[in-house]
Amino acid sequence: MEAEEGRDDDGPLFAWLPPEDRLWRHPSEVGSHGATRSALAWRRNRGARLWSVAVVSGVLGAVLASGVGLATGLLVQRPVRIPYPVPSAGTSVATTVAQQASYTWPAVANAVAPSLVGIRANGQNGSGIVYTATHGESYIVTAADVVSGTRTVRVVWDDGVGEIGHVVGTDPVSGIALVAAAGAGHPPAVFGSAANLQIASDVLAVAARSTGPVSVAPGNLSGLDAELQSPGGYTLQGMMAVGGLTVPSAADGGALVDQYGEVVGVVTDLTSVNSSMQGMGFAVPIDTAEHVAAQLLAGKVPTHPWIGVQNATDVSSLTASQLGIAGGAEVGSVAPGSPAARAGLRAGDIVTAFDGRQVSSAGALISLLASCRTPDHTRISFSSGRRRHRAPITVESFGGP
Repeated sequence: MEAEEGRDDDGPLFAWLPPEDRLWRHPSEVGSHGATRSALAWRRNRGARLWSVAVVSGVLGAVLASGVGLATGLLVQRPVRIPYPVPSAGTSVATTVAQQASYTWPAVANAVAPSLVGIRANGQNGSGIVYTATHGESYIVTAADVVSGTRTVRVVWDDGVGEIGHVVGTDPVSGIALVAAAGAGHPPAVFGSAANLQIASDVLAVAARSTGPVSVAPGNLSGLDAELQSPGGYTLQGMMAVGGLTVPSAADGGALVDQYGEVVGVVTDLTSVNSSMQGMGFAVPIDTAEHVAAQLLAGKVPTHPWIGVQNATDVSSLTASQLGIAGGAEVGSVAPGSPAARAGLRAGDIVTAFDGRQVSSAGALISLLASCRTPDHTRISFSSGRRRHRAPITVESFGGP
C-alpha cells in the first residue's frame, strides 16, 4: 500500500501507524534506522496535523462566534434611543427612533419641525404644536395670547400648505388655547413632562418653519414654578422660567423642547408684562397644557388643580442627604387660606409625596397636580427640618385674575 500522490507536504490524509505497531514494513522502512526514522516522521507529521486542526478549529470557532455575535447584536454598537416625532394618527404620544447619543440643537429642531405649525392671527405670526388628530382634523396647542380676540386663524403646515383654522377654545388662566384645522396627516409632537426636568436643564424654544426663517433660541431652566401676570391680568401659576431666553416673536405658542426632542412646554411671550424679569423666557409646562387641551377638546370648561404651593424649587442633593430623603420640592411660599396653608405647610418645608406618589422635584409636583381632578381629597407628605408630616389636603381649582 503506497501513499497517495498529489497531497500536501503534510503527508497522506490517513497516516500509517508507526512501524512497530504494524505487522508489515514498507521497503523504505527497512534498515538499521528505518523504524526509528519512520516513527519520528509519523509523530512529527501527526503533531503538525494536530496543530493544523487546532488552528482550523480556532478559526472556525471564531467565525461561528462572530456569526452568533452578529445575530444577537453583541458585536453591534447600538445607538441610544431618544424620542423623536413619528406620525401616529389619533394620539399625541409618538414612538421612539434610534438616534445618536450626542445631541445637537439643529438636530433637535429638525426633529420637532414636522409637528409645528405657523399661526397667523391679528396680523401677527405665531406658532403652534400639533396635539392630536381625529375625524379628519388636527388639533393644535398654542399660547392664548397668539389667538386672543379672534375665532378664525390661518394655519400653515410644515410643508407650506395653508388652511383656515378655527379656535376651539382659550383658557386665560393657564395661558393655553386649542385650534383646529382640516387635515389629519400631520405628526403629533412627542410630549415629555416637567417631572423629568431639573433646574439648569438645557432647553430650546422652536418656532414653526412656515413662519419664515427658522427661529430657535436656547436657554436653561431657572425656575419650574414661577408666578406671572398675563396680558389679560390673570395670574399664571406653575410657569417655567428660562434663563437667557429671548423669545422670537414667531416662537410665541411654539415648542420648548429638551435635549431629547420632547416638548416640555408651550412658549409664551410674557416679558413685556413681567418687566421685572428681563432676560427670562417663559413657557406653560406641557403637563398643564395637555390637561387644558384635553378639556377644551371635550367641550369642557378647564379646571386648574391648585393647592397654593408657590415658587417651589428642587431640593439639592446635599440637603436631601442631610435630611435622609430622596428629593422633593421645597416650598417658596404658601398662599394664605389655600389648601396647603390649611394642611400646615410653610415656606421652607419640603414636599416629599403627594396623592400617594413620591415627589422628587418641583417639576414632579407640577406634573402630579396636573393629573388631579377638582375637587379631589388626597394626602400630602412633607418635611419641616427633620420632622416628618402627613396631612389631608383638598385639591381646588384656581381661577380668576
